[in-house]
Amino acid sequence: MTTNPSRGTIKKESASRESAAEAAARDLSHCDLDDRKQRPAALHRYVSQDALDKVRTAAPGWDRQYLLAAFLKWPGSQTARDMDAAFIGWARKFTKGKRPS
Repeated sequence: MTTNPSRGTIKKESASRESAAEAAARDLSHCDLDDRKQRPAALHRYVSQDALDKVRTAAPGWDRQYLLAAFLKWPGSQTARDMDAAFIGWARKFTKGKRPS
């Protein structure tokens, strides 16, 4: 502490003062409101036009838009690393031994 005759006692602030953003992050670190830990970043996942064209040979006679909609409803499509390969492989299995709908 330093004494200033005109202003009274003045406390010196430390040089390692945290910013408001750091303080807010620290305050929320143990809180359920901090959803950065709960939700993954949004991933834009899609099946390419090329894969839609290739599915015609993998599942001849089937409606490719129907297959795409059914694939996207399938829970495994959310964890696929390569959406195009997963879609074509899934379509082969899904249509194997079945007549086109």
